[in-house]
Amino acid sequence: MVADRVMEDLVPIVDTQKSYVTIMQRKTHEVNRNYEKMKQNHIKMKQINIEWAVCKWYNDFRQSRSVDFCPIK
Repeated sequence: MVADRVMEDLVPIVDTQKSYVTIMQRKTHEVNRNYEKMKQNHIKMKQINIEWAVCKWYNDFRQSRSVDFCPIK
């Protein structure tokens, strides 16, 4: 009889613990997913920056070469 009452008292605590663990697992999963997205975005940003730098260098190079041949002074 006492054991039944103790078990009844413990059930909500166990349920609370389970839901807490579930919440933490979801949060961990969410954090991991966000981190992966951030990493992918960072890689994309690096690629964009490299492409931009190459384009800028190429345009500067072309402009510096075409100055001599530019008819309009």
